[in-house]
Amino acid sequence: YEGGTVYQQTVPPSYVGFAMQLEAERMRRLRLQADTVASARRVVMQERRRGVDVSAVGKALELFRATAFESHPYRWTAVGDADDLQRIAVADCQRFYDLHYVPSNATLIVVGDVREADVRKLAQTHFGPLPKQALARRNIPNEQPQTAARHKTITHEIELPVSMGGFHIPGARHPDVPALRVLSAVLSQGESSRLYQRLVRQDRVAVGAGGFIDTFEQSGLFVVFAAHLPDRDPNLIREALLNEIADVRARGISAEELNLAKDQLAARHNQGLETVDGIAAQLGEAEYVEGDWRRFDKGAARYLAVTLDDVKTVAKRYLVQTGWTLVS
Repeated sequence: YEGGTVYQQTVPPSYVGFAMQLEAERMRRLRLQADTVASARRVVMQERRRGVDVSAVGKALELFRATAFESHPYRWTAVGDADDLQRIAVADCQRFYDLHYVPSNATLIVVGDVREADVRKLAQTHFGPLPKQALARRNIPNEQPQTAARHKTITHEIELPVSMGGFHIPGARHPDVPALRVLSAVLSQGESSRLYQRLVRQDRVAVGAGGFIDTFEQSGLFVVFAAHLPDRDPNLIREALLNEIADVRARGISAEELNLAKDQLAARHNQGLETVDGIAAQLGEAEYVEGDWRRFDKGAARYLAVTLDDVKTVAKRYLVQTGWTLVS
């Protein structure tokens, strides 16, 4: 998730203390030098090349975020801008490290065959001596509500052009999010989804169609997209996307679609609980993105409780024309 930096170690129970020792050293004793920063920069820039520069979907998502958000930092993706990556110096990294890598800004999650009392004692041993520091003040500009549709086009040499559109939705802790996830699954996830069936199977104007929702701490995005051959008319793609969205707003979804989507989401959630790494990740997301680790306990029940009326309500509430952003 984009709201934090995660360091993860999987060790035998007898090495939990050693893992904490390493994390405590990383937290306050990291030595930042020019060669290590340069090496890290090369790694991140390579990640950007693979995920953005040579990817139609990556390019479209970057422009989509920058268009949908006008003032909030969510308008930037986590991998960053190429020019910014080139400019980052050791001093910039050091300032960020000194400001944020402190115990008061960290959460320790331990999952496994360990006793809570032992974990707390080890945490006090390794993190307790580190100096306390006030949290950095978060001065995040408010994003004004979108009042008109937005459309931007990017020119890029690719084999399969992409059209990507979407809407603003609430942050991860909002009670409408489970219904929005169900709606997204029905519309855009898998070959049985409405968008795939309409654009790929029926109209044959696209070679692929899908979507997802990004839920951040303070806001989110409901995203749909389609990839098509260069000789296809992008206007037909956009029209088909909007038609399917209009249909689900007007008529909702069927009971069969609802049950299938809920089963898929519940299964995906439960699969994430099969390993200690997966449990730790979900606990961390509940704490940092949703605001309370106890929300982890709700698990798949959040999706199973969604009704047909819930889905129709969120479709009417959030999938509105004035909130539509499209990039192609």
